[in-house]
Amino acid sequence: MEYKTCIFTYYVKISYFIIGDIMCKSIPLSKLKLNKKARISYIDCNTKQKERYWNLGIIKGTLIVPIFKSPFGNPTAYEIRKSIIAIRKDNSEKIYVEPLT
Repeated sequence: MEYKTCIFTYYVKISYFIIGDIMCKSIPLSKLKLNKKARISYIDCNTKQKERYWNLGIIKGTLIVPIFKSPFGNPTAYEIRKSIIAIRKDNSEKIYVEPLT
């Protein structure tokens, strides 16, 4: 018998932004673990969607914390500016955050 080895690799999209002399490492909001604080660094979507996020308080530099995931993982509830907002996974993948330690 002949056996073949298969290796599957999972890639996480990581973006780097240069702010002044500092390089910041950003990940999609959907990859942030529960109860871990992060700062919004970039929103990758069209202007209409960005305006919707801005109205909800999702603005570059704002602190955001995932506080609850639904049983099937979609949507996730986030605390933003003392409000709780549920965001679907496909939308949260377009919001990039810099995790805080």
